[in-house]
Amino acid sequence: MNAFAAVFPGKAQSVCFFHLCQAVWKKTRETGLQTAYAEDADLALKIRCLPALALLHPDDVPDGYEAVAAELPDAAAELAAYFERQYIGANVISDRLQALAERRRNGEVAMADYLRAVAHNFTL
Repeated sequence: MNAFAAVFPGKAQSVCFFHLCQAVWKKTRETGLQTAYAEDADLALKIRCLPALALLHPDDVPDGYEAVAAELPDAAAELAAYFERQYIGANVISDRLQALAERRRNGEVAMADYLRAVAHNFTL
């Protein structure tokens, strides 16, 4: 999806929901979460929330992704990072980093906390 945006800036992008679910399931298997998914209903539900983000209003997707990613266990960090890279895109990361940098410039965040947040997914 990010390559599409780079080659065709300003053009609408869409993904078939079925194929989105298939891509998440494939990455779930590739990251070794298949057994945990089958045995842990709570984890399975959280992983299924990733493709469900496609059902949100586009303006709500970044916040929705943040909420879902925060609920995923550390074992699913690679899956979450993949989903963010492929489907949420660099704009979310850029927007979060810009907001954090603005808070730093306004003196709301100490430099050490700012650097720690940048290194740990931009959250404070």
